[in-house]
Amino acid sequence: MQPEQHRSADTEALEARLRALPLPPVPHDLESRLLGRIPSATPARKPWRAAWVGVAAAVVIVCLLVIVARISRDNRRPDVASGNITRHPNLSAGRDVDDVAVAPFRWPLDETSPMSAATPISAELLN
Repeated sequence: MQPEQHRSADTEALEARLRALPLPPVPHDLESRLLGRIPSATPARKPWRAAWVGVAAAVVIVCLLVIVARISRDNRRPDVASGNITRHPNLSAGRDVDDVAVAPFRWPLDETSPMSAATPISAELLN
């Protein structure tokens, strides 16, 4: 508690010394210079900017809808009942792997573990 009292006494002493200092001189035209730098009025926003932003947003939305519509049209399921199925040319490139025989995956670890999965708990630990 003593350091806090010491700090407050130091702070009060410093405040008293600062208040005793003479005020700095103020230039006589300071107020007029400060008031002169304040802009008279803020420029009004132009309403056409908001309209252009709205038009641009609408164009972007229409473009995105066109892209989504084309993607969904390209991904439609073919009519299997009619037997009229054609593959998309981009999808045939990934089918070349079907002809190659792939070796089955082999884990890099031993198949059996040296420890059993369940070890009995001794009776003395249960008491």
